Amino acid sequence: MIAPRYDWQFSKITDTGAVKEIQNAFGASELVAQILVERGQTSVEQVQKFLHPELEDLHDPFLMHDMDKAVERIMQAIDEQERIVVYGDYDVDGITSTAIMTLALEIMGADVTYFVPNRFKDGYGPNLAEYQRLAEDGMQLLVTVDNGVSGNAEVEWLMKAGIDVIITDHHEMPSTLPEAYAVVHPRHPEGNYPFGGLSGAGVAFKVASALLEAPADEMLDLAALGTIADVMELVDENRTLVTLGLENLRQEPRMGLQALLDLAGVDPSKVDAGTVGFQIGPRLNSLGRMKDATSGVRFLLSDDSVEVGELAKEIDELNTKRKALVDDITDAALAQATGDLQNDPVLVIAGENWHEGVLGIVASKIVEETGKPTIILNQEDAVLKGSARSFAAFDLFAAMDGHRELYTNFGGHALAAGMTIPFENLQVVRDMLRAEATKQNLQADVKPQLTIAAQVSGSAFNEQIFSQIKMLAPFGNGNPEPLFAVYLQGTENVKTMSDGKHLRLTGLTQDQKLPIIAWNRGPIAGQLAGHFKELTFVGTMSANEYRGTTTYQMMTKDLKAVGSALVDLRTTKLTPQTFAEAATYIFFNKNMYEQSDRLIKAPNQAMWWEDAFNTTGLGLMALVDLPKDLEELHQVLAFVPATGWAPIFYTAHPAYLQKVPTRSEFAVFYKFTKSHKDVAIKAQFKQVAAYLKLDPLMLSLVLKVFLDAKFVTIENGFLNTVEKPEAVELEKMPSFLNFLKKREIEQKLIYSTTAELETLLNELAKDDQA
Repeated sequence: MIAPRYDWQFSKITDTGAVKEIQNAFGASELVAQILVERGQTSVEQVQKFLHPELEDLHDPFLMHDMDKAVERIMQAIDEQERIVVYGDYDVDGITSTAIMTLALEIMGADVTYFVPNRFKDGYGPNLAEYQRLAEDGMQLLVTVDNGVSGNAEVEWLMKAGIDVIITDHHEMPSTLPEAYAVVHPRHPEGNYPFGGLSGAGVAFKVASALLEAPADEMLDLAALGTIADVMELVDENRTLVTLGLENLRQEPRMGLQALLDLAGVDPSKVDAGTVGFQIGPRLNSLGRMKDATSGVRFLLSDDSVEVGELAKEIDELNTKRKALVDDITDAALAQATGDLQNDPVLVIAGENWHEGVLGIVASKIVEETGKPTIILNQEDAVLKGSARSFAAFDLFAAMDGHRELYTNFGGHALAAGMTIPFENLQVVRDMLRAEATKQNLQADVKPQLTIAAQVSGSAFNEQIFSQIKMLAPFGNGNPEPLFAVYLQGTENVKTMSDGKHLRLTGLTQDQKLPIIAWNRGPIAGQLAGHFKELTFVGTMSANEYRGTTTYQMMTKDLKAVGSALVDLRTTKLTPQTFAEAATYIFFNKNMYEQSDRLIKAPNQAMWWEDAFNTTGLGLMALVDLPKDLEELHQVLAFVPATGWAPIFYTAHPAYLQKVPTRSEFAVFYKFTKSHKDVAIKAQFKQVAAYLKLDPLMLSLVLKVFLDAKFVTIENGFLNTVEKPEAVELEKMPSFLNFLKKREIEQKLIYSTTAELETLLNELAKDDQA
């Protein structure tokens, strides 16, 4: 069995009329038309706007709260040549917001500079010490981007010092907002802006457009980067900004972004939201995570090819280091999550010497692995600092906002947050979040929901459907790339990549074979090589171009398998290759178990079957030899948890292939014993078998039966008959009955088909066996 990581929810389409209308109007397949309707595009006009967004679709920036005041004050500062400072943030949204606002002000002729706080020295958001330093350096107007709404005290200090503050932000707002000159926010409680889901870069773009009195189309690429990297919903204005911004990026990328694309080996003409999310975004983020994000703004704005080239190389190197750090810290954090903290509904994980710049990434990975909201904290002296990630079932901001007395610093939104906590409050925070989880009715086994567009067969992965699906892009939060469930009848060519980290295989569907890629699922390769009762993969459609040929494959998001995986390793000869599968090898025969170290090497292990009951769970369980009976096998299968079974069921002397002795074979041997005395049976065994024309295995069985019946004796190695033995039925002797039992077990375990064996093992695995 392989449990899914997500709660699968299949889309339900009730407006079949809209589906038909879209099919007819656009020539769309039924599948793609259903996806459009499910996403709220139910009319021809809506679909047209969805597929082809334009600048005219953007809302008037002056509808946003305090936009008029902000523009008026900025224009005054420009006219009077006041020193303006743009105060940003160190993530991609903050970097692009800073670049947009700075560029717009430079175009307007402002005396402008920018400041991006250092994650490690300054922390997130308003920082009074930096505000005071900037004021001493001559700042006369502060414009925040992608931060500010949590800076009541800091803003108050500047305003009292005679320095106006214009806040432009998109984060969750506290109950009391700073008394700034202007607060430009798409969800301001006194505002009525039509769309509240803008990123910090999106808000900066709106301010820039208001200043320029026209959509700031030369900054669309930056707005798109910030929107995608901050995982904003790609709907309404965001869809327009990202669609048009990506088009700008494809046609004429600015120098810095071109350099990053070159390093990533990406053709600019093929840039999409995924390129930003997985190639450009992580690289730009590495500056703020590993060093200082200020150079990121310079990188985006620079036209100096030498400077851009040097920065691009530095960014790429930092990203490589970042990935290594993430892997190491994730392993350490996961050990805590599955160890001492495994019963906590919200994980608060702390460690020492963990690089603070990557803790948000690690938190996301732990959420994905455990299905629990997670806070990852680095401890330095008596201070814990880190990041949190969650999912729809648990609102992080709501849970933590009411307990600010426990933190030195805190900010964020429902799904992500950053905080600084005194070490002495660590357990208090854990206890508080446990109570908040109960209050929000967070279930211990809750899984993030995964919406699946449809269940399809392998033949749906074709050029026509794939090209139509790509028209629904850009994909991201709010407009996810459609996921499809495919039921597999089996798998073949299951192989790992990148030293066992990733997985590729061929899925056998009802109508054709389907290539499948599964990132970070390499450890289950052994299971997938087996056969399950049911096996379903969920993923997106992807095109794979190789030597001029395009094929279509699935990129896996999740999978589930019902029944234990059966990896059929049955063999008539044990070799080192027999034990190459990553597994725990169970022995039923004591002699074989005691010799197992000759064949089984670490990290695999041999285990006596009775010891298996002392384990809390095994991975793949290989059954090396034959059990004494099926009850013995039932005990192992029913009460030793395992992710899969790999039957080997080796026996050196198969009884099933041996002829059952008849009365004639018994009679031949009986006459021999009557006519020969003091036979050195061990030394002359082969000669006796040849003389009697009996197979050696047959002779061995007949001899055991005669010994059971007390027809013969063997003393000091010599065989002799017993005079006047008691009459018995030879077919009821223990050796004969054991032989028949072994034949029956072999027939079921060794000489059955894989399907027959799977049925039997699944029955034996039920814990209600007699």
